[in-house]
Amino acid sequence: MSFPSSAAAGRIRSALEIFLLLGLVPLLVLFWEGHLFRRLVLLAGCLYVVCRLRRHISWSVLFRRPPSGWWRGPLLRGLLVLVLALAYAAFLEPDAFLDLPRRRTSLWLLILLLYPLLSVLPQEIIFRVWVFEAHQSLWVSPLLPILVSALFFGWAHIIYAGWFAVATTTLGGLALAWNYRQNRSRPGAVWPLCLEHSLYGRTMFSVGLGRYFFVAR
Repeated sequence: MSFPSSAAAGRIRSALEIFLLLGLVPLLVLFWEGHLFRRLVLLAGCLYVVCRLRRHISWSVLFRRPPSGWWRGPLLRGLLVLVLALAYAAFLEPDAFLDLPRRRTSLWLLILLLYPLLSVLPQEIIFRVWVFEAHQSLWVSPLLPILVSALFFGWAHIIYAGWFAVATTTLGGLALAWNYRQNRSRPGAVWPLCLEHSLYGRTMFSVGLGRYFFVAR
């Protein structure tokens, strides 16, 4: 009886980690009753990722000041998404157009303020940095981590129980994963990611599509 080599065993372990954390946890959050349980599951997943990443990255390099001009690409893509989202909301969902800033201004401003820290940063650490850096043995093609990151990022939004969130975040995940691939060898690679992701999310909450990104129950 033969056993897998250490390299093969490492690849199997990496694949299982991705499947369990990024594939199974969203289902638990979706179907398991109780907000406390959901928060504990998400917190445990975040802590596990942080501990695993310590062996693969330098946190000081990841959060270092990025090179000049780092904001241009994310800003341009963010503006493109803003134009598309405004057109979609205005023509296809006019009843909800600019609903949150018009009717619940305080909540909208609070989301704009807290969203990057409480939502964007943890997601980027998990779906981009952890996927790319902690599982390098899986990536036989440079495009493979981009696809895996985007697909699981979209799948994770199944917790909102709707196709719109899954579809749009899968597309956004492709752009974010490409962003990280282009910047991962540079200092401060997390900042372009957080800027771009923040622009996408703030756009959705601002133009009237934010209701697709709230937990269903």
